[in-house]
This record gives sequence, C-alpha cells and structure tokens, in this order.
Amino acid sequence: MQFADYVRDFNTLANYISEKADAIASKFGEERLALITSSKKMLDDAGELIQAMDLAVRELPSADRPNGQRTLEESRSKLTQLKKRTNAAAANLPDEAKMRQDLSVAWRPC
Repeated sequence: MQFADYVRDFNTLANYISEKADAIASKFGEERLALITSSKKMLDDAGELIQAMDLAVRELPSADRPNGQRTLEESRSKLTQLKKRTNAAAANLPDEAKMRQDLSVAWRPC
C-alpha cells in the first residue's frame, strides 16, 4: 500500500469511530458494551494504520515528505482525540442511567 492509501483508510476508520463514540451515549446494556468493545478494536486498528503511515512516509520522495509528515502528525492528533472521546463516552452513563442513579441515591428507606 502507498501512503495515500493508509491516509484514506485511517480517515474512513476515524469517521466510523467518531460515529460509534456518539452512539455510545444513547445505548444501554449489551448494545452499549458491544459499541465500546468495537470502538476500542477500531482504535487499535487505527493505531496500526498510523504505524504503517509512519513507515510509508519515510519512503516518500524528499519533496513530498514534509507534507506526509504533517499529515501523519494530524492523524496522530486525531487518533488521540478519538481515544479521549471514546473513553469519555464509555465512562459516562446514559442520561436515563444517571437519573436512576440519582434517584437511588436520593431515595432512602425510612
């Protein structure tokens, strides 16, 4: 594969991860767990694509290498943001679960 192919695949995968991170907040139970597990697997795959991009950028002609390095750094930054976003979504309870938790704390038997 060429550098541009890795970049394209990474961007496609990053979009899927972003969609899943958004969906995690509204899901419950097994469906939520499946989304979290799937997202983490995709994050691992995206990390592997970053590693492949790192190797491929070294093979670019010297005139193209600075642009490739910039793209690589942008992709690394995007991956870091996606990891943070996915972890935050996984850590936050859905609104309904938060309400249940609040009610269980507020309600105490006499």
